[in-house]
Amino acid sequence: MPVMPFEEHVSSLGRLTAMPDPTVVTPAAEDIREAVASLQALEQVSVESLAAWVLASPAQSYVLALAVGVSREKLKNLLRHWFNTAS
Repeated sequence: MPVMPFEEHVSSLGRLTAMPDPTVVTPAAEDIREAVASLQALEQVSVESLAAWVLASPAQSYVLALAVGVSREKLKNLLRHWFNTAS
């Protein structure tokens, strides 16, 4: 069986999915925009104001994780681990 050189193998690889177009409006992008707008409306940013925002907007709280590079899925997994829950 012939062996393909490593460089040839690497150059033959391609993306599994297409790169998303950041200019296309999607429901997820709109949800993030709405969350950001409500965060910008806070009079002050503090632990207390962010905690109150999360309590008022639990479905959008993942946006805070996105701001520090944590995906929605990673946040869910961290919360499951921290609170020892299955869901």
